[in-house]
Formats: sequence, structure tokens, C-alpha cells
Amino acid sequence: MKKRKTIILGLTGTIGMGKSTVMRMFEKLSAPCLDADLVAHDVIKNNRTAARQLAKLFPQALEKGTINRKKLAAAISKNPAGLLKLEAIIHPLVIKACRAFIKQHKAKLIVLEVPLLFEAGFDRLCDVTLTVSAKAATQKERVMKRKHMTPAKFRALNSRQFSDKEKRQRADFIIRTDISLPDTRRQVKALWKTLVEESPHA
Repeated sequence: MKKRKTIILGLTGTIGMGKSTVMRMFEKLSAPCLDADLVAHDVIKNNRTAARQLAKLFPQALEKGTINRKKLAAAISKNPAGLLKLEAIIHPLVIKACRAFIKQHKAKLIVLEVPLLFEAGFDRLCDVTLTVSAKAATQKERVMKRKHMTPAKFRALNSRQFSDKEKRQRADFIIRTDISLPDTRRQVKALWKTLVEESPHA
């Protein structure tokens, strides 16, 4: 852990594990939180340079001069190799936004929620990492309740990320989300105490 007043916590987990729920709990404890997925969506929608590059790669996703994310997702599903090209365009811009967010906020703890934290190297921005985890059956039950979700789509989304086991092996901390919300909240508060209240760097 770096010797500085602000601790950057990278929050991750495979789909359906409860990343957003845990992030909101940190927000209630006054930690500035950035959702990298929302940043990526904003880049696709509003960054003209990125939009032009994506339009060249996936012309079928272009609609009235802007990139339609649903059509983009459909195009990528038919061309998996295109996902790497998309990430090469989007990830550097998201990392830039993360750096700006960190610089903008003065707090004891800043949380970056990044689904591909380890896969895309976002963990290099962080002092410590946290993965949220749940039983596979609980994960599948949660994800399958989502609108327009299918078993095939669930498998495809899961295949793009490290497994839950690998994320747990890589992370500095693990929070279980498959018992109850109060239990998850207790774990978040315990980690907050460890990092913010008890840390010699806080």
C-alpha cells in the first residue's frame, strides 16, 4: 500500500455478484465512487474521436450519427475479435477518466468499480483491490432475472471475464454477497474500518 492519505480501492467481481450494491454502501460511508461501465458508456456516446473509430470498425452500430450501444453489442457478439479492438479504443479513455476522478476528489478512500479490473490492468491505478463473490447458483439466479437475459448471453458475458475463483485469488480483500444485505453491509463497514480508520496511511 502506498504511503499517502488517499487510498484507491479497486472494486470488481464477475457479473451478478453485487458490485453496484457494494459500491453504493461505500458511497453511504462518504467514499467518492466511480463506475467504469458508466464512463465507458459516456465515452461511446459523447467522445467524437472514439465514436468515429467505432463507426469504422462497426458501421452497423451507427444510427443517426451516433453509436447505438445495443447494435454495437450485437455486432461484437457476431465478431468476438472486434471486442479487443473496441477495448483498445475505450479502455485508455476510461483509465484517463479514472485518473481525473482520483485527482478531482480529496478523500480518505476512493472507490473505482471496474468489472475488468484485473483483465484490463485497471488494478495498476489502485492501492488495494476488492472482489465481491457469491455462490454460482446465486449469481445465475440474479443474472437470469435481468431483462432480455438468456442462458447463452449469460455464458458469453461470464466468458469475457476472469472466473470468480481467479478474481478471489488476485484480490486483496473479498466480500461475500450471498448471505444477506445486512451481512454484506457489515463486511463493507469492517473493510472501511480497516482501510480508513485503522490504516497508518489514512
